Amino acid sequence: MMFTLAFVGFAVLPTILGVLVFAALEGKQTLLTHVERIALGFLAGCTLLTYGAFMANFTIGLPFSRITFVGIWIVLTAIAGGIAHMRGSKFLAQHRALPVSRSPLWAQILVGVFCASVAVRILLGGMVAATTPPYFDDTLNNWNMRAKMYFVTQTYTLLLPTQKITEVASPLSAYPPMLPLAKTFTATLAGTWSDGLVDVIQLFWFIAVLALVWSALRRVTNNTWAFLGASTLGSLPLFLMQGVNAYSDIAMAAHILGALTLLFHALRSEDHSERLGLVRLSMFMAALFPFVKNEGLVLYLPAYILFLALSAWYMLRTKKVTMKDVVHCIGFFAACGAILVLPWLIFKWSHGMPFGNAKEIGSLQIGWQENVLLVVFVNAFLEGNWNLLMPLFFILLGWQWKTAFRFPLLPLTAFVLLVWGQQILLFLFTNLSYEAVFQTGYGRGLIHLMPIMVTVVTLLLVRTVDRQRTNL
Repeated sequence: MMFTLAFVGFAVLPTILGVLVFAALEGKQTLLTHVERIALGFLAGCTLLTYGAFMANFTIGLPFSRITFVGIWIVLTAIAGGIAHMRGSKFLAQHRALPVSRSPLWAQILVGVFCASVAVRILLGGMVAATTPPYFDDTLNNWNMRAKMYFVTQTYTLLLPTQKITEVASPLSAYPPMLPLAKTFTATLAGTWSDGLVDVIQLFWFIAVLALVWSALRRVTNNTWAFLGASTLGSLPLFLMQGVNAYSDIAMAAHILGALTLLFHALRSEDHSERLGLVRLSMFMAALFPFVKNEGLVLYLPAYILFLALSAWYMLRTKKVTMKDVVHCIGFFAACGAILVLPWLIFKWSHGMPFGNAKEIGSLQIGWQENVLLVVFVNAFLEGNWNLLMPLFFILLGWQWKTAFRFPLLPLTAFVLLVWGQQILLFLFTNLSYEAVFQTGYGRGLIHLMPIMVTVVTLLLVRTVDRQRTNL
């Protein structure tokens, strides 16, 4: 019973917090659909709750106990709820749906069968995660080890049990603690440690990212295409494997997708107030990147800022926003960074932690690395990691280039290509090449981009074969 309550509590408590935070940011506007609000609410709520627990322990020494976690949740939820009430939030209202004609019955049936097959695979994968002892390296030696250490010691410990007491910190401590603290929170609710319980919570991030893909597509096309896109993402073999195992990459992918699709919706919006509201929600989600993974700070946040700036230039040029609007948004983004990013950076600086994944960026050796390009090609086109998504992506980019490389779709398309190119260059010219050759870090980096890639592919496919059922 306690395991069930902990499992439900992990889903419900962060979601309530996140929903109220978004309600506070929305104010009187109704910017999100119910599905978006729940999915984004869970993502943001979980990150904010673990961030609050980390800050409380780091600053005033509150232990990672049930009272602390629940107390922090109550405080943050009360603050968010109070602000939402003062701003006259109408978050219970549904964002207006865009009318799009239905697909033929045969297409609905085929997509329905595909969705059901993906759901069965996810269910079976979740059962395996819940009943099988963890055996993946990072699960055992990073995420679960750190989470169990926080659970046992009830404090943010920098040394692992295998280290000497004379050492300063484990290189693994340089990883942001969102995922292990989420596991600690779940185990604390249950009152005991269980690998099956803390590993199966991964399904919530997986479901959230699928829901966000569906939601992003549903704003532009009909249910059939939206479910096809979400099911396509869930059916990708490597993405599915990661989705039901206790790594942090699905959570990172979900946060990136949330921020980028909100920006995409803002660019499509014809309402000035709605446009600015969606941009603010997008910036808030982006400010959470650094606390999810180190790549969120060094790769994804700079790329996001670049495309945010390009989007601001486009909206200024087309008179969709004013310079005053841009200045206000910059101020809001700076405030989010000061509250959500700066304290974590100060903590890392003060403890001499590297900003790479257990490796200092400045320590990387520069030079041409053999076999990386071959691995990139094989991974994309000759293995079963992504089914036929990669060739379809490039074919559609060439076929629909006028749509793919123009606003509003440009930030999504260009973000994928830019970040993917950065990752390839990183492996091609540094001694991190083994992460590509052994398809570890490289494969996980692509997982971060898969939800955006699937969204782009689906939109371009609708544009190509079923144009009357899209509002792109």
